[in-house]
Amino acid sequence: MTRASLREYAAVQRERYQHATRADKHHLLDEVVTVTGMHRKAAIRLLRREPRSPTAPSRAGRPRCYGPDVAAVAEVLWQASGRIGAHRLLPFVSELLERLSRCGELTVTPAVEKLVQQASRPTLARLLASARAQFPPRGFATTRPGTWLKHEIPIRTFTEWDDARPGFCEVDLVAHCGSSTQGFYLCTLCSVDIATTWVELEVVWAKGNGEWAPLSTTSASASRYRAQTPYQRLCAADVLSAEKRHELETLYQRLNPLQLRRDLEAALERLWTLAAPDPLRPREAAEVPAASRTCALGGT
Repeated sequence: MTRASLREYAAVQRERYQHATRADKHHLLDEVVTVTGMHRKAAIRLLRREPRSPTAPSRAGRPRCYGPDVAAVAEVLWQASGRIGAHRLLPFVSELLERLSRCGELTVTPAVEKLVQQASRPTLARLLASARAQFPPRGFATTRPGTWLKHEIPIRTFTEWDDARPGFCEVDLVAHCGSSTQGFYLCTLCSVDIATTWVELEVVWAKGNGEWAPLSTTSASASRYRAQTPYQRLCAADVLSAEKRHELETLYQRLNPLQLRRDLEAALERLWTLAAPDPLRPREAAEVPAASRTCALGGT
């Protein structure tokens, strides 16, 4: 018997039960138990229960405890981290929450703070779903995977490759050319330390002449702004001198993730005003929506 059928059957028998004599109730209970397979005590509770209003919400499942207040705080953390995925954001929720609260970017009640910190990865992803839907997917890249020969032929360097400790980097040249490599564009030389994910960015010339300074400012903002904390990995590697560690600790404690994000967005906004239209895309498609270029960042 389905749940809907059980409700219909119980509605009919409940009316009979309420008007039956004691002996008739005994026989009616026998009938209900035989038809539904329910325990006799459960059948008694079912027939004595007041019928639920058709418009009453379902009570199935656990009550929802992650409301709009929690989602708003999660979105601020997500914006401050560079809109990374929930699986990458989750380990840094507590640190970001503490840092933004100390910088005056967030004012969170203890109850909301507890819910944000205890949210699982699926819950965090669900809370951020509406915010993520406002931004388009990332663009294309000119870098392509190498051939299998690169993985088969060993390359000799001045030392043996060991990506488990700081000092071994992957370097890539990022072309800021849109969907076509024709004409003038600038490039960014990106160097990533494998062990700590520390990033250094340097703008280099490509072809012709152009707006080098604004892109250099953007790269500088991006290199300071990291969702994860390479500094912590660098400290854990125990390769820093006491003076350098103190210098980086002072810088790290001074950083405001949301302010860095604002600086980066402002630099990107400046670049958008200087960017040439993409000749391979229709004019209406080439216009970048404001929602994809800027984001409203503020305290709650």
